[in-house]
Amino acid sequence: MKSIASPKPCQGWSLEDRNPAVISTLIPRWKWFYECYFRVQTSGWHHVPSGKALFVGSHNGGLAAPDLHMFMYDWFYRFGAQRPLYGLMHKDMWRVNPRVAEFATLGGAIRAHPAIARAALQSGASVAVFPGGVQDVFRLHRLRDRIHFAIAKGLLSWPCKKPYLLFPSSPMEPMTR
Repeated sequence: MKSIASPKPCQGWSLEDRNPAVISTLIPRWKWFYECYFRVQTSGWHHVPSGKALFVGSHNGGLAAPDLHMFMYDWFYRFGAQRPLYGLMHKDMWRVNPRVAEFATLGGAIRAHPAIARAALQSGASVAVFPGGVQDVFRLHRLRDRIHFAIAKGLLSWPCKKPYLLFPSSPMEPMTR
């Protein structure tokens, strides 16, 4: 199942909206933000399996919330734009900023809904989720190494029905690449 009744393209309900060609054009831009602006350093990529996995991260970048974008850049830098990774995005993005949300679907954004997330994992793709939302982005710096689930705890209950590799991730933490 690759689509969940999408009324029109780029609404986050279809895995087919992801466009590796668009991702490839974004990689140089993301690289500049990764290396020069945010100065991200990550490690542990050798633990990522060749198959699907569920990555659970924490937003800790304030309004910019660059965590998912930088995680996705790191993924595509290491594994290429053809290896699918989907990032769950809050449904309100399609209401608040539809152009940004629709563009994000080309890079692999899907709605933060168990049905489409399950479809992504069942297709063999990996999925990244940052479940803390607005409560997570402005937490204290001393809590930066913790994933804050806020009200999204239920979203993570669905993968337990099948065995998936679960990786905690906090790509904005200073580590070695």
